[in-house]
Amino acid sequence: MVDAEALYEESLYELARRELEAGLPLFGPEAAVWLRRHPDRPVPLAPGAAAYLAGVGLGDEAG
Repeated sequence: MVDAEALYEESLYELARRELEAGLPLFGPEAAVWLRRHPDRPVPLAPGAAAYLAGVGLGDEAG
């Protein structure tokens, strides 16, 4: 059985990693610190990020 919550968290983690590598502010400046301290946990979104995520297809699940 697929764990939908785990897949969702993994997708946010991967999105955070790609956004940080690209230098985009989706997750705010503290996201890099968060990823270093909590590599297995989802990154908290920056203010306004839910609207961005809705635009890339994650919709209301983003917050």
